[in-house]
Amino acid sequence: MTKYKLKNLNNAGESVLPYEANLKENRERCHLVIFLRLPMTFTFLRNACQLPSYHLPLLEVIRGMRESLDLERCFETAVRETRRLLAADRVMVYQFDSNYIGTTVAESVGDGWSASLGLEIVDTCFQESRAQQYNRKDRINIIPDVYQAGLTQCHLQLLEQFQVKANLVAPIFQGSRVWGLYIAHQCRAPRQWQDEDISIMMHIAAQLTLAIQHDDAIRVEKELELERQARADREKLLHIMAQIPRPLTRPETLLTTVTELRQTLAADRVVIYRYDPCQGEGDPHQVRVEAESVDPQYPAIPAADAFPEHRQRIAQMFVSEEFTQPDPNGFLRVVGVSELPDLGDTPIDGGILVAIALDATLWGILAVYQHQPGGHWRESEINLVYQVGVHLTVALQHLVLHEQAQQRIEELQRLHQLKDDFLSTVSHELRTPLASIRVAIEMLKSMCKQLVPEPDPARERVQRYLSILENESQREINLVEDLLNLQRLSERRDPLHPEAIDLKQALTQHIHGVAPLAHQYQLTIQSQLDPHLPVVYSEPVSVDRILRELLTNACKYTSPGGQILVTAQTQPFQEREGVCVRIGNHSHIPAEELPRIFDKFYRVPQGDPWKRGGTGLGLSLVKELLKFLGGTIEVTSEKNWTTFSVWLPLETQN
Repeated sequence: MTKYKLKNLNNAGESVLPYEANLKENRERCHLVIFLRLPMTFTFLRNACQLPSYHLPLLEVIRGMRESLDLERCFETAVRETRRLLAADRVMVYQFDSNYIGTTVAESVGDGWSASLGLEIVDTCFQESRAQQYNRKDRINIIPDVYQAGLTQCHLQLLEQFQVKANLVAPIFQGSRVWGLYIAHQCRAPRQWQDEDISIMMHIAAQLTLAIQHDDAIRVEKELELERQARADREKLLHIMAQIPRPLTRPETLLTTVTELRQTLAADRVVIYRYDPCQGEGDPHQVRVEAESVDPQYPAIPAADAFPEHRQRIAQMFVSEEFTQPDPNGFLRVVGVSELPDLGDTPIDGGILVAIALDATLWGILAVYQHQPGGHWRESEINLVYQVGVHLTVALQHLVLHEQAQQRIEELQRLHQLKDDFLSTVSHELRTPLASIRVAIEMLKSMCKQLVPEPDPARERVQRYLSILENESQREINLVEDLLNLQRLSERRDPLHPEAIDLKQALTQHIHGVAPLAHQYQLTIQSQLDPHLPVVYSEPVSVDRILRELLTNACKYTSPGGQILVTAQTQPFQEREGVCVRIGNHSHIPAEELPRIFDKFYRVPQGDPWKRGGTGLGLSLVKELLKFLGGTIEVTSEKNWTTFSVWLPLETQN
């Protein structure tokens, strides 16, 4: 196998493909120069370069290749004209894939010889070498006789399959990689290839390399243009979406959509139609205009009783298959509307319709119209309207959910108000009879002492019954007072009256106050109070109720023989100075119950095995009181130890 080498030339401002051969006389050294950027005539080339005669047909071939912007047609021209110039039996363009398996993508073959167009040809030599023998663009392989070229047996068998006796092979490049091969076959007999044959093959192969580069450049430019267009469409869509107001209302959403979409597309009219199924079947007025933006030179579509043919056609779309058949995007359709009836004297030249579906039901139609003739919609504009329709559908779905949520909130607020009113009324109504019962009990106790002598057993039974009545009535009075206090705190009707509170002294008094209860339940109370606790300015009655409730609860829900620990220290919270009081006791609250511990009337299941009782309002009242005072409360329970942490600011703000 022999190789033929050509010299490369490079000139500034032009791409040149050289050819150097051992020609005799005054044309021994001749360069064929093909300008890719500057136009020239063949007469100028002939006079300036004194080209050999075979170069003129070559220039004609190259011109024919360059006249076609399509790569496939360029290949077809190259193989057809090259076979004619060389009088070869077969000329082909052979393309490699990433694994260097080749396919014939263009071919011109003479009568009687096998065709290879479209065939996938596996040449293991090329796969192993990865076409390294063609790694330079100025090389060409010349085989006058395949049986005298020292080819491998597998390569020779491959050539025999296509009756090849001699061939010329020039590389085609894509960047620095061998894209494929440009091949000329002689099938009838071996052939001594001439210099002009080699020159033609090299120059055509070089032109094919340029054609591939040009095609790549066009493809990249198209991809960049598509990307630029997509980016522009996204920006337009984002602009339209950004104009939709928050919080959303349906009229504002629809009006903003049609206004911004018409301005973005420079359309004559954008309309949102709504189907009204309440009208009679086939009634042209069953379609109403929900929102419209129109160029001032055209009339607006009235709410009703106008353009019956146009409305009838729109109404038919609401029940036609072109809109009602489902698709992956949820019943959305894009339809050309050039056949729509005119709006009175205003013609409709063309437009875009997009269906708006809610819950798999057609809700409305978004329509974009042009009234001036001669225009046409670009694919990017159709896609933009489609995307706006999708976003409008999502926005309307959110609106529906928002409206439903608002209705639910209003209903819950109404029920909550009814409940509060009921509790307030009942509490006030119970207050008077409970007070009367308490007075009556005191009178009965006094009468019992006067009427029944001391050692009489009947007197002891009466006193025991009166004691039960007194305790139970007190529980009811406490429940009513708690309900009234919660109601008062929720309505914030009473102003704060902060006073200076010595928290250490208040805690000490409350600890002494619950000492009898702790002794009754066999509990131990320990305190660790900072001796330098600052004075707290807060409402004394509320602070006393908070401390009393938490200490009482600690006594009630600690097992006999258990311990209660009270600590207090200065501690900031959210950049405010304050005091943190912690009341812990031997008890356990399951982790899943902790979030509900402050709910009204909530009692931890099996949390009171000693049946010591309670209203279920104490902790709710403590939390509301602390909120009223600007404080906080937290609860933790782990390792059989429960701690309530109360934080109070040094100064309560009104």
